[in-house]
Amino acid sequence: MKAINDIRQSDEITAYLVKRGILKQYLKAKTYLLSGYTESVDLKPRQPKTLGIWQFRITQKYRAFWAFKWNVFHVFRISDHQDD
Repeated sequence: MKAINDIRQSDEITAYLVKRGILKQYLKAKTYLLSGYTESVDLKPRQPKTLGIWQFRITQKYRAFWAFKWNVFHVFRISDHQDD
């Protein structure tokens, strides 16, 4: 796993977080990741690992999916993992 220096998300992701009232929890999880406390947010790779997609926990219900592109981690999806 590369060192996490920056995590970015689109405006659509931010709007999704605000709509569901989990923006504060997302920002806290993001702070943990940037500080290196990956076990606090249950950071783990998704299957198949060759795709390079990772997930981390925002709340008990929500997970963020991200991938490494251009030296930055990009959150591309927030999921209610209970519906997946």
